[in-house]
Amino acid sequence: MSFEGLRTCFQLEDHKVVQRVIPSVNFSIDYTEKPEWELTGIELKAEARNFVQAFDLSKAPLMRVKVFQVMDKGIPVHLLLIDNHHIISDAMSLNILYDELH
Repeated sequence: MSFEGLRTCFQLEDHKVVQRVIPSVNFSIDYTEKPEWELTGIELKAEARNFVQAFDLSKAPLMRVKVFQVMDKGIPVHLLLIDNHHIISDAMSLNILYDELH
């Protein structure tokens, strides 16, 4: 995924959808510690389901990221949640991103 993809939005102009690459965007990664939650807990599953939301295509970035620290048998573990609109990425760019994170 290119930096342009993270700065891309789509807007209506003369009744046509146009792609815009914004010069800069604010991008943050939410971080939440939930030591009382277990890795397989229902709270975490509900939070992950709620994390995925519709995007406003007219506002970049079309990606959101969140990190959770939870417990797995008493050991803290981190989970990375990534939600991005398919319009800014394809399978190859996502594989590159996942490889870089690995």
